[in-house]
Amino acid sequence: MKAFSNSILLKLWFFTVTLVLIVIYITGVVQTRQLKELFYNQQLSEMTGEAKNIALTLEMTELSPLSLLPIAETLNANIMLTDMDGYIIHCLGMGMNMVDVGKEKISVTAHHDIPLKNSDIQAVLQGSTIYYRGPYFLLDTEVITVVAPTYNQNRITGMVMLSAPLAHIEERVAALQKVTIYAGLAGIVVATLLCLLFSRSITRPLLYMNQAAQDMAGGNYSRQVKVNSRDEIGMLANSLNTLAADLHAKLTTLERLDKTRRDFVINVAHELRTPLSIIQGFSEALLDGMAGSESDRHKYLENKQTGIGPSRSAKN
Repeated sequence: MKAFSNSILLKLWFFTVTLVLIVIYITGVVQTRQLKELFYNQQLSEMTGEAKNIALTLEMTELSPLSLLPIAETLNANIMLTDMDGYIIHCLGMGMNMVDVGKEKISVTAHHDIPLKNSDIQAVLQGSTIYYRGPYFLLDTEVITVVAPTYNQNRITGMVMLSAPLAHIEERVAALQKVTIYAGLAGIVVATLLCLLFSRSITRPLLYMNQAAQDMAGGNYSRQVKVNSRDEIGMLANSLNTLAADLHAKLTTLERLDKTRRDFVINVAHELRTPLSIIQGFSEALLDGMAGSESDRHKYLENKQTGIGPSRSAKN
């Protein structure tokens, strides 16, 4: 966690990879749903067309039950033919081989566990085509079922039911999900490479600016950050260069003023040293009693006044 908080590269990599994964996940979910529905619709359209072809063939000619078996194998489906009462006549495909069982009165709803209601059967017998998608407990799988009416001389004589498992559709979807996972891994690799390349254009100028700031803290204001970009980093580098130049100019001015002040103090001290020495000498003479008379004391005082004169002239 400390390394993450102290590294722009890790932060940039983390947020880029997170964004890539989120985009790929959302795209994968949406794409999987859409393609799944597309596969379902394609399968349903194919089975609907095949059911109508079987019904048309039955209307035009006498169709042998065994001729339905290659169709069932091609579609990997189960084909059932029933009479007007919903009793199975033939049931072929997907491990079933029931031929001419109409006399046994096997109901399609009781035998196949598909939730077809009597109302559904009546709708088919009135010319409608119905569809079912869901579990098929007899085959222990999910199926798509198409039920269409069969005709003889434009008269409905029964039903044809096609049921095909959805396993191959699920296999396609699973393959698509694998591709999505591989795309996510490839996206992580690409995002990592892009972060490494892009982070250099960010971290390198920042490192230069950090070194320049440390130099300024140490008193070196001559270092300039060379950044060619015109973005926010370039603006920051230019501001740092301007700051260094301004500080250098102001410090130079302050140093010049300080030198002038020190020179002035030295000159003033030099000008004051001689008269102060004279005053100190005459004062000590007066204190030691070297001036015996009033005229001598007056003379010493005049000499002190004379010693102060040059210093006043120097100050003026």
